[in-house]
Amino acid sequence: VLQATYTFTDRWVNGVARVMIKAQPSVEDANLLVILNEKSEGTGDFNYIDTLYGYVHGVWSDGNFVYTASNTAGLRCQSVDGAGNLTFVDSDDQGGDYYRVWGDGNFIYAACGLSGLRTYSVDGSGILTYIDVDDQGGDYRNVWGDGNFIYAACYSSGLRTYSVDGSGNLTHIDSDDQGDYYSSVWGDGTYIYCTANTGGLHSYSVDGSGNLTHIDSDDQGDYYYTVWGDGTFLYVACRNVGIRTYSVDGSGNLTYITVDYQGGIYNDVWGDGNYIYAACDDDGIRSFSVDGSGNLTHIDRDDRGGYYADIWGDGTYIYVACEDGGVQSFEVPTSGADIVLYDIAEDTIIDVLDKPAEITGTMTQASWDNVAASLLISDDEKIWVYDDMTGILLDTLDHLGTFGEEC
Repeated sequence: VLQATYTFTDRWVNGVARVMIKAQPSVEDANLLVILNEKSEGTGDFNYIDTLYGYVHGVWSDGNFVYTASNTAGLRCQSVDGAGNLTFVDSDDQGGDYYRVWGDGNFIYAACGLSGLRTYSVDGSGILTYIDVDDQGGDYRNVWGDGNFIYAACYSSGLRTYSVDGSGNLTHIDSDDQGDYYSSVWGDGTYIYCTANTGGLHSYSVDGSGNLTHIDSDDQGDYYYTVWGDGTFLYVACRNVGIRTYSVDGSGNLTYITVDYQGGIYNDVWGDGNYIYAACDDDGIRSFSVDGSGNLTHIDRDDRGGYYADIWGDGTYIYVACEDGGVQSFEVPTSGADIVLYDIAEDTIIDVLDKPAEITGTMTQASWDNVAASLLISDDEKIWVYDDMTGILLDTLDHLGTFGEEC
């Protein structure tokens, strides 16, 4: 096996990765590269899985299905299999713009711009049924709920609260508008937070009847697009300056901490309890770690095309709405490095294998030397022998030579 070093300047942002030339290549496999990514185990790196094409602006998942909001096709429901692959199930379009989607375990809610807030039910097969709409005016851009009330961020009329009955019908309760353009809403169980574009970040309290009280705001400049929190800090996607972090005290007052900017336009932010993720328009998605003081460290970036607008996950996979690039699925492994089979001619990833975290046993060469299409993949210490038809690890060998030489 010949080994070489290849430096990736864009797609593989971590820099140097090893390219292993395939053993006994057939003609149709001549363009195949096998890449052992030089990444530490469980450090927030992305593995791309699948794309379901179409125009998609918002995405949310309940762990059973993935729901997307589309300005051209309404609300869509997709199933996801055990490997993270997406399949279209159903859609419903009542007209107008569908910007964002969210659900509470009972109903699905869609923020539909000038058409208001819509509710849906979904059955066990993923079939959607339209229920109700309420439009108080003001261009509905985002929706979220806390188990008691539903909150809508309205671009030109502030924050609104709703109750929802057992049939999914909405009743408007209250609204508050501090000016500028409200684009997102999220809460931590104690307070409600909104982004208001050039008006910064706002915090609210809500009483037992759903009435809102404005508490505090902070504006460090630029456009505040979306907000999300992990119970310790708040994270705000700010268009041209990156991800800003905030703390909030027991009274709901906001304190700005820091910002991290890696280039591009930041449209959305979300986290899974391990890492923070940002949807960055035509710059793809990014992952960050956060320390105990709220400081961010950039980890990885992945870009499969499209304008990355919205991001969410279900605890297993991460889903990104990429507008004209469709909805894309990713995973962030907690252990094991990537082994990526990459087709140079087609500029596509064929498959991703996990490098074993440790070797628990070996097989004899006789068990794999008749496999015509084996992959030999190496790092400084070991060579892993795979059957590239099945992705099964066949054997583990010690080096007989040094890196860069035949072995």
